Amino acid sequence: GTIDKYIGDAIMAYWNAPSTLSAHQDHALQSALEQVRHLDALNHQLALESLPTINIGIALHCGTAVVGEMGSQLRSDYTIIGDNVNLASRLEGLTKQYGVSIIISEAFKAGLKGDYPLRYLDRVRVKGKKEAITIYEVLLNNSNEALHVELSTYDAALRHYLEGRFESAYLCFGALHERYAHPLYMLYRDRAAHFRLHPPLSFDGVYEALSK
Repeated sequence: GTIDKYIGDAIMAYWNAPSTLSAHQDHALQSALEQVRHLDALNHQLALESLPTINIGIALHCGTAVVGEMGSQLRSDYTIIGDNVNLASRLEGLTKQYGVSIIISEAFKAGLKGDYPLRYLDRVRVKGKKEAITIYEVLLNNSNEALHVELSTYDAALRHYLEGRFESAYLCFGALHERYAHPLYMLYRDRAAHFRLHPPLSFDGVYEALSK
């Protein structure tokens, strides 16, 4: 991959340019997973030194973009711009809201060659976009039997929500959050709480993510 720039506390990188790279989605995802693994070791060391630990959120998306030397004679950069770059940035902003480390878009998921443990998160329409997209969490480990039980319970609760059974969804997500204390379950519990009091005239399950 190519590190494009540092943006405050963020790093922007891209794959498949300037040289063509086969299975570039897999390379990008492996990079993200490796960052999270190294972060665990870093936080362990920081804790030993009584220093604050840190958390990160990573979003991966793919699509057509403009790549090349851009700017003027006085200042220019080899960089990447376009609507898909902006969308990746919007998705990165959602990692904190959903309480997950890595979010990928449906377009990115479709390009993966390898098999990775994923969890459906939501259908979202981000700020500045008309089309809704499906987003997924990349699970860091799904070989745990307890996690399988948790994910099965989550899938059942999600079906209640997506099919408009908001009272049942509220109870299921409330129980999930009480047991596992995950921001994702609180998010859906609060949405179900709103809709059971204010039933929508029509419901397609799409969430409007209006903040950046």
